[in-house]
Amino acid sequence: MTLPPGGQPLPADPPWEAWPPAEVARRLRGVTAPWAFAAGWALDLFLGRVSRAHGDIEISVPSGAFEQVRRALEPGVFDVVG
Repeated sequence: MTLPPGGQPLPADPPWEAWPPAEVARRLRGVTAPWAFAAGWALDLFLGRVSRAHGDIEISVPSGAFEQVRRALEPGVFDVVG
């Protein structure tokens, strides 16, 4: 996989505690690129309730905006799907 500018490979099993959606939204408040919650949290936000425990949080971002989003989420550690 080719990493976008600023991307770094993660260890096989990185330890982390995912931010809740409100924290991600707060950190991305100044980002001009489009972004959206994806996967499990997107479904729960749509439903208006938490349906299960979440060990991670996914967002969708255009690849050309990765650097701007990465800077906004520092010092967070995240995985990139290409």
